[in-house]
Amino acid sequence: MPENIIKSAGQIATQYLKGAGTEDVKILASFFAYDGVFEIPYAKSLGIDIRKQGPDEIAEYSRGVFSGASKFHFINIRIVLGNETTAVVEYETDFILDNGQPYKQHLIGIFITENGKIKLFKEFLNTVVAAKAFLPDGIKTLI
Repeated sequence: MPENIIKSAGQIATQYLKGAGTEDVKILASFFAYDGVFEIPYAKSLGIDIRKQGPDEIAEYSRGVFSGASKFHFINIRIVLGNETTAVVEYETDFILDNGQPYKQHLIGIFITENGKIKLFKEFLNTVVAAKAFLPDGIKTLI
């Protein structure tokens, strides 16, 4: 696709999610507008505040994610709803974290784009799966 054609939000989201498998933080950060935001609001229920703004913060966060996982990638990417500037996307993970825990997660992402760049990527995850994988005592930590 020629670069001068602005892609739909669904196309941008799909390219971004597939690009995560390269683990190239510079390429991933380049998908975001200078003031673009990535956030995982439900992570707050695990005691983690994940909201990053701008390509530099997003690249740094991504670097940390990739350093804790082997063969990080998203699978079964499916656009549920979308238009030129907004897309709702379902996707999954299936890889092993460096702590030995499998991470099989089903996610929903909302992408809002402007001028071919991501302005907002809001990711919703299953917090039970995340707690089992990331917290020292798994789900018991939350009870």
